[in-house]
Amino acid sequence: MGWLAQHFFNPSFVLPWGALLLTIPIIIHLINRMRYRRVRFAAMEFLLQSQKKNRRRLLLEQLLLLLLRLIVVGLLIALIARLVVDPSEMALFQGAQSHHIVLLDDSGSMREQLQEEDAFQAGLDVVRELAAEGGKRPNTIQLSLLRLSNPSQPILYKQTLNEAFLNELETRIENLKCGYGTPDLRAGLEAAGVLFKQDEGMQQYLHFISDFRDADWLTPQPLAEEFQKLDNANVSVNLIRTTDTRQDNLGLTGLEGDVHVAAAGVPVRLKATVNNFGETGARNVRLSVFADGEMLPMSLELEQIDAGEEQVKEFDVTLPEAGKHQLEVRLEEDVLSADNRRYLALDLSQRVSVLIIDGSPTQTGAEYVADALAADSDLTGIDVRLESPEFLRLEALDQFACIYLLDLGELSLDAVAALQKYVEQGGGIAWFLGQSINPVFYNDKLSSGEPILFPVPLEPTSEALVELDFDQFSERNIADLQFETHPIFKVMEGQDNPFVDMVRVETYYPVQVGWEPQSAEGVKVIARLRNGAPFALEHQLSAESGKIISFLSTAGPEWNNWSLNPSYVIFQLELQKYIARKKSESVSRNVGEPIDLSLPAVDYMDQVDILVPEETGKRRTRIQAVAPTSSGSGNSESTTTTGDILLTAKFDETSTPGVYQIELLTQNQVKEERWIAYNVPARESRLDVMETGALFTAAGEFGNIRIHEPGELQGLNEEETGQDVRKFLLIALLLFLLAEQAMAYHMSYHPQSTKTTR
Repeated sequence: MGWLAQHFFNPSFVLPWGALLLTIPIIIHLINRMRYRRVRFAAMEFLLQSQKKNRRRLLLEQLLLLLLRLIVVGLLIALIARLVVDPSEMALFQGAQSHHIVLLDDSGSMREQLQEEDAFQAGLDVVRELAAEGGKRPNTIQLSLLRLSNPSQPILYKQTLNEAFLNELETRIENLKCGYGTPDLRAGLEAAGVLFKQDEGMQQYLHFISDFRDADWLTPQPLAEEFQKLDNANVSVNLIRTTDTRQDNLGLTGLEGDVHVAAAGVPVRLKATVNNFGETGARNVRLSVFADGEMLPMSLELEQIDAGEEQVKEFDVTLPEAGKHQLEVRLEEDVLSADNRRYLALDLSQRVSVLIIDGSPTQTGAEYVADALAADSDLTGIDVRLESPEFLRLEALDQFACIYLLDLGELSLDAVAALQKYVEQGGGIAWFLGQSINPVFYNDKLSSGEPILFPVPLEPTSEALVELDFDQFSERNIADLQFETHPIFKVMEGQDNPFVDMVRVETYYPVQVGWEPQSAEGVKVIARLRNGAPFALEHQLSAESGKIISFLSTAGPEWNNWSLNPSYVIFQLELQKYIARKKSESVSRNVGEPIDLSLPAVDYMDQVDILVPEETGKRRTRIQAVAPTSSGSGNSESTTTTGDILLTAKFDETSTPGVYQIELLTQNQVKEERWIAYNVPARESRLDVMETGALFTAAGEFGNIRIHEPGELQGLNEEETGQDVRKFLLIALLLFLLAEQAMAYHMSYHPQSTKTTR
């Protein structure tokens, strides 16, 4: 019965009714053989002798007539039972007791607007057609539906297709929503393969419904491996397109700024990045800016964005109140609305706190830095605190965005440990040297061993930079400082910059002879003197730690005149922004990335509320933070450096763009909030459609794969499925009927007519 089901739409008609029909010609033949009665008389004896001579010929003619009649009946059975010669090529739904898995792409690009609906709705229409086609053969087909965003949790699992299921199918899929994330094609194919392994021995079909974008299929080898596994398991694969054209699209791919140093009432410089992913240029592209849901009174416009071009629009936003805010930039609507919005979580401090430690007796350097950063706190949003070196070991440092260390001779080991912890937790420091420092201490305690808080070993004494006389300077046009391209030196960029020319360095600390940047991993020289000696360096303890910028001269006018230069204020503001502690929740994430929380149990309760952004507002979800089990208590990730137990929680439902609000409760019953912005991945804005040949190559060019263009799904329509075969059967039936009639006429008796004469 299984073989018949592979080749007939109505296998139940073949057996037993078709077999009974085939016996009719045989019965008639046998009955005709029994109609003769033997009567002996002379004439019959003559006929008997004649028959014996022609017996072999007559027997062959009778068998041939019987065969023709059997073939005619067989062709009738094949027409009624709907013969299909090759089920793998003639239809999408064939076979009794078969399992069909539909893998539906619900990534962000499937939100592309087509003529009357988006690509995802077009995919759902294909699901409806597949189910309707399978329902014509009730109780013989099982259907599973997987979404590419979460293939391990089927929407439908092995549902038997019949009238009852078709009646409830619409309610099962009408509420399915398209996601915003990037598809994991391999994970989807692997999940389908796992389900197929559970039904080995059945006919198996995979229907992959997608828009098949270049951006998702440009890594063919891992996908080809999965398609090969399906081919080895004799799974028939149908790649069904929802669209085959590329439309022009503009996408917001970035929204960032110096939000980690933002303060209430102080302008925050933001940058919005717009990409033209189309094939034609766009003119007069307008942007709207929203703060906490309210549109701000500003007009942003990009005059021209050529095809394939990226443009950045900078603008300032001033918010009067400290606290957490949601910023949003919007583009005008186009074919893909999902990438026309970009979100940013902003945590405004009342003031940004900066700590300055000056070890010199006069503290002149501290005064110049403080004047540059906070001459008017209302304008810069920075509060400066000047303290002695003892402060480093006596007070908590995590309250400061960054720390300036000026002309420090020596530090206690407790202070060094406190600085190390501060930097490891994301805080940044800036070193400025001077005549009070002890090079031996720096070399032994700060620039050797692990971690390295100071980037280079120093020579025992400072050194004067050889002066150039006026003639030499004017002829060679050599400035004392040579800057690399770096954010903190932006004001110094450009040829013939008068600011650079006016900076004169008299004294500096040279690095030990033989030291080169390659000898210290991760240390970069970002500024040099005219003699080639390093002047400013940058390094980090790790990728997650804060930045350390070190200057080998003073912050005040003792060894150089930079503090008297007009560029000094801008330089110090840029330096402060660059090394200030970054707030991890301010970093934009792509939808789909989980929220991982690690909370010291001594500080926080285990209850975590997450407010998820939705079209209708915020949806509150409560999760539980858990302590590690006893078997995992030795894991370093389960405890802090002080041995405190960490509560961990993970939230995976981040499929919607927007700002997620995390509400924590401290042990003192004080509510604490963290905001994280989630956005659509830039890759989903690329609407380039994979060409059929390239798609077939990416899938591995296996014989079990068929590609269906939009609206041309061969095999969905039963009339199309067996059309060619039925035409052949009808023609064959007509020919065999004519042959049977001719043969029957030839073998029947036809007496010749006699003419009477008068």
